[in-house]
Amino acid sequence: MRTPLILVFLLLFSLSAIAQQTITLTSTPMTVPPGKKWVLKIDEPVLLNLSNAALNPNNRNYVMLNSNPRMVSSIIEGHFGNPNEVYGLMLKSIEQVEDYTYEIVIHRIFSSKLEFSTLSGLDINEIDIVPGIMKELVFLPGQIVYVDGAFDAIHVLEMPLTKSK
Repeated sequence: MRTPLILVFLLLFSLSAIAQQTITLTSTPMTVPPGKKWVLKIDEPVLLNLSNAALNPNNRNYVMLNSNPRMVSSIIEGHFGNPNEVYGLMLKSIEQVEDYTYEIVIHRIFSSKLEFSTLSGLDINEIDIVPGIMKELVFLPGQIVYVDGAFDAIHVLEMPLTKSK
């Protein structure tokens, strides 16, 4: 009885792994395909390529990357030059893998609606109450997404769109 149950679990796990793949967002706008969603979650390792600007001490992206908490921006949803929304990431950790490639763990995601002054006096673990702070970023079919600013590229997961979404 135990062996068939284990086999069913392994089959379901394998199907869910097959159903998702990694998409690399770059500065070239890409459209989320029908029946899919692109997801970026907190507390999971993600690969990103930092731009030269993020590594230049005279640039605001460098200042954000070396602030407390460490932050990087921009993941953009909307048409090139006319964004609907701009997102950034507060980092839990960042580790260099290659020259410009880093593995990050995201603490929180923020939108352009975030007013940074509302973070004043809050502990990093108390910021969930602040408007513009998220634990997951989901892009739905038809949305156009690209990166700019500190990013040259970032990996997101492509998953099937469930009926509940």
